[in-house]
Amino acid sequence: MDGDALASSIDIRESLRVMEWYNSVAGSYNELYAKEQRRKYAKLLSCINMEHLGAVLDVGCGTLELLKYL
Repeated sequence: MDGDALASSIDIRESLRVMEWYNSVAGSYNELYAKEQRRKYAKLLSCINMEHLGAVLDVGCGTLELLKYL
């Protein structure tokens, strides 16, 4: 295996490890941070005129909780 292939293999393994970690904490994340996140969503949404809002792209969608408010 050449250097590029090895680096790519290591990157894939690291990405999978990170993904598995996030998946393992996702279930409890909303329980731990729901109240704080809802306060942030309320502040954000108070600054947005929803009547003129077209399509929305939530790039860092995480647990998808914000989409419930849009």
